[in-house]
Parts: sequence; structure tokens; C-alpha cells
Amino acid sequence: MTATGQPENDDWNHHWGMFGDAVSGNPATVYRCRLILKALGQVTSDAVILEIGCGQGEFTLILAETFPQADVRGIDISAEGIERALRSARSRSLSADFAQRDLLQEENLGDHERGVATLAVCSEVLEHVDQGNAHGANVRPQTTARGIGILFGLSHRTPFDSAASWKRLGKLSLLEKLAVLRDPTSRKQLIEDGVGLQGDAFFGSTYVLDDDSLDYAHDHENSIAAVAARRGVSPVEAFIELSLETDGRVLLNYPFLNQRLDAVEEMLSDPNVVMGLADAGAHVGQIMDASQPTYMLVNWVRDQGVFSIEEGVRRLTSDTAELFGITDRGVLRPGGFADVNVIDLDALALKLPEYVYDFPGGAGRYVQGSSGYRATLVNGRVSLENGRHTGDLAGTMLRS
Repeated sequence: MTATGQPENDDWNHHWGMFGDAVSGNPATVYRCRLILKALGQVTSDAVILEIGCGQGEFTLILAETFPQADVRGIDISAEGIERALRSARSRSLSADFAQRDLLQEENLGDHERGVATLAVCSEVLEHVDQGNAHGANVRPQTTARGIGILFGLSHRTPFDSAASWKRLGKLSLLEKLAVLRDPTSRKQLIEDGVGLQGDAFFGSTYVLDDDSLDYAHDHENSIAAVAARRGVSPVEAFIELSLETDGRVLLNYPFLNQRLDAVEEMLSDPNVVMGLADAGAHVGQIMDASQPTYMLVNWVRDQGVFSIEEGVRRLTSDTAELFGITDRGVLRPGGFADVNVIDLDALALKLPEYVYDFPGGAGRYVQGSSGYRATLVNGRVSLENGRHTGDLAGTMLRS
């Protein structure tokens, strides 16, 4: 161990000295920066933005460039990283403060450094979680069982809706839309208007979902770009053809988070990581995350064997309940609440998401069914049987 408690084989000065130039402009870093900037949104002039673990300051300087009205600072344990950050700030004439600090050594912090940030950014932290927890923290990073993506389909929004002809199409029923697609003149207009609205990068990272293939592995061969290339048509033509072939059921999935399942497996395999992040009740016309628990059991438990059924269920139930202080749920014990799923694991499967209009006022949303759940008990009463609601509403509001 070093004097700061850092493992000797975790030498970040050596890391930045050897690899600093190579990692500059890494596409994954660029993508992550874009997500963080979007999450930050509007920043006020009195904001103090602190990047923790800033390395050689690449993202800190992006923050300084994006929010020139804010006070932007970066700290890192590596003196080499901080020196690189300072040189880069000077060469680019950007205003940002950098300091070499070990946050685990509280005595290293001056009084002026405590509690000053109004916004804090900390990414690429999984490798540091054990160290923080060893010092008394309770750090539990969250992740999802698969990627999170925006859905496009003829039944709701398409990637081409900014064009006038596609916008008119959006006002029709699904049957009326299919009739328009079958009309040669209308179809020709839709193709002409749709070409060029999205770039190659979008089509190369947008994947086809249909009844025969629920591809959450994001195989390039299943991208709409690859499907279009095999058919010898443009992506917009391929989307129209697939929509007609499936009576409008086909969907396109554009994953913007956790696109790589190998990275998801790595995160899920870390005992500090807890299941979370899924927007099962938000963005109902864009995202369908409610199937994440079923995907966890189908892919990571049954098909891949990464987790036992016991561990898979624990990660979905008591692990999350304990984290959020819901201590009387998530376990089966005498006298406890009987919240139980009866599952036929061999038959467990996801169905294709569908867009339905079952909200108050006729508003729509995406839903995704499944098979293999024989019964669901809530507070000891059967609420669903073989996927159908019994009408028994036994749920109550849970508070931590």
C-alpha cells in the first residue's frame, strides 16, 4: 500500500504518464461526456462544478468550455494527471482550477475545500468502490440488466417524423398507416422525405426488434443499417418493408446506455452494484424498461448462468429493498409479507413491446408482456395468474 492507502499496483501517475495521450478523445469517453452534459442541463452563473477523479482534466475542460459562467474545478489523486490538466487548460486558454487531492485522506482538504461544490461529477468509479467502502462508506453503484434504449415504430414515433409526409402519417391509425405504406406513390414520397434525416451512425447503432428476435445484445448484424444493406435498400426503405411484413409490429431500438452486454455483466458481477435505473414508469412513449427483471432472470440466470436463481432473485428483491430502507420486503419468512412470484423458469420469455392506448383520456404507452409467470401474489393474495390480472388489488404504498 502507498502512504495514502492506495494499492501500489494502482499507480495513476504511471497510468497517465503511459496512456494519457492514447485515451484522449476515446469514443466511450466522448459519449459519456455527452450523457453527463445532458443530465446537468442548465447551469447557473453561481454554480460550482467539481469533477472528482478528473484524471488529466479532459471532461473538466469540456465543462469549463460548455459552462463558462460557472466555477469549474477538478481534483484527482494523480499528480501527473493534474499536471497534464493544467497544461491542457493553459494551451486552450480555458478557466478551470485543478488540485491533486486524496479524498479518502480528509486531513488533506483545506477548510475552503469542504462543501463548496453545488454540482459534483464522478464517473469511472467502480474500481474505487471497495476502497471507499473499506473506509466506512456505503457506496452502491446502480446499473441495469441490459441496455436502455429509445423505441421507434409505426404504431407511435418513427425516426423520420420531422419530415412533413411522415408527420402526416403519425395522425393516422395503424391500419391507415399500413395502407399508406402499400400505396406506391405515397411510399415513394415517404422514402424520398426520409432519406438523409438520420446519419449512418444512428442507423448503425439502432437495432431491429420483432416477434422472432428480441435483440438486446445489440448485434451489428441486426442493426437497421445491416438489414438495409442485405436487402440492397436504404434504412428508411428497410423500415417500411419490415413494417409491412410484420403488420406494423416491428420496432427499432436505439440504446443510449449500457450498449455492451459484456460491460453489463462486469458491473452486475460486482457485489457492490445494485439493480436500478430502469424508467419503468417514465418516458412511457419512448422507453420500455419494465421488462428488466425478466431479462435478468432469462439472460443472466437461465441462459448465461452468470447467477444462480437464488442470487438472481436476491438481486431483484431483498438487495434493492435493503438499500432503500424497505426492510420488511424482499424476503420470504414466517410472519412476513407474502409477495411471491411463481415462475416456470424454462418457459420464461419476453414478448415484443407494443404501443397501447390504455391511459386516462386515451393516452398511449409502451407495454411489454412475458410468459412463464404462473402466479403473482401481493400481500398473500393472487393478483395475476398466468399473466392475467385477477382483479384483486392488494398492493399498498411502501415508504422507506
